[in-house]
Amino acid sequence: MSLSHKRLVNLGRKCAIRSGVLLLVSCVLVTFMPTRAEAQDIEPRRWSHLPTGAIFIGAGYRYATGDISFDPTLEIENAGFEQQDGVLSSVYAFEWLSKSMRVEATLPYGYSNWEGVLSGVPASTTREGFRDATVRVSMLLSGAPPLRGPEFAAWQAKNPIRTSTGIGLQVSAPTGEYLEERLLNLGNNRWAIRPQAGILHTHNRWQFELTGTLALYTDNDEFLVTRTQETNPLLFVQAHVIRTFRPGLWASLSWGGSTGQESSIDGISRKDERGENFWSVSFGFPINRQQGVKIAWIGSRTHKPTGFDSDNFLLAWSMMLDP
Repeated sequence: MSLSHKRLVNLGRKCAIRSGVLLLVSCVLVTFMPTRAEAQDIEPRRWSHLPTGAIFIGAGYRYATGDISFDPTLEIENAGFEQQDGVLSSVYAFEWLSKSMRVEATLPYGYSNWEGVLSGVPASTTREGFRDATVRVSMLLSGAPPLRGPEFAAWQAKNPIRTSTGIGLQVSAPTGEYLEERLLNLGNNRWAIRPQAGILHTHNRWQFELTGTLALYTDNDEFLVTRTQETNPLLFVQAHVIRTFRPGLWASLSWGGSTGQESSIDGISRKDERGENFWSVSFGFPINRQQGVKIAWIGSRTHKPTGFDSDNFLLAWSMMLDP
């Protein structure tokens, strides 16, 4: 091989790796700032293929506003809310049992203000503090072998059309601020365990993703001081279409739907089954080889007597650390 040919090959490898890094940063960006309504989080590319050993850190900001429909027995009418959240996150990709794995952790801190009419009298309240932290572990079962550095970039380039499947488990811990004598809180004072399954099909610059989540809850035995709140499981399905225009520059359209989560207090059903539809538009932009930003709007609308309608505006930043 001539010297000039070797230089061309090396240059091609460097370009492929650089493009791969930009794509990776844009993939991970979307995991940092989901909108959370206890069980529902709508986020594309949670099944994206990452190189073994990759580490990402990120931060994000979310502003949300909306209306809430409470259980009529609570005598709360014309209720609305305004929320602001900051989130610190990290992602680590590794190999286990010859499979591509990743672990993600998020720690949110927020401020919320609720207003409404309580028993005919205008009322409002605010909370500020930590929300429930989450940890998610996932495994790609097929279509995404564990690879490092240049091998990863070369495999991606050779497989522009591919399909991967995965399973995951997300756990929310009761770390958020919780006042047992109050109805409205930043934390839920219970564990939430969410097994997940998904599929991601990549066709050149297009990606199509489908994820199903079943949320399971432990009891909150300090609901309004002495009562026990039990919550039924919630099923959440989400679908995403993502278009990459060039490395690091992408856009996505998303939809999600949920049903379930009916609760009971001391064994008495509240008849408050949840059911929302979610829509989202997201855009990702590269800053440099290792960093990127994402902006997004996420809207939700309830189709049940109780629930919420909301609009969320997100800004997130992510950086890939050199291994």
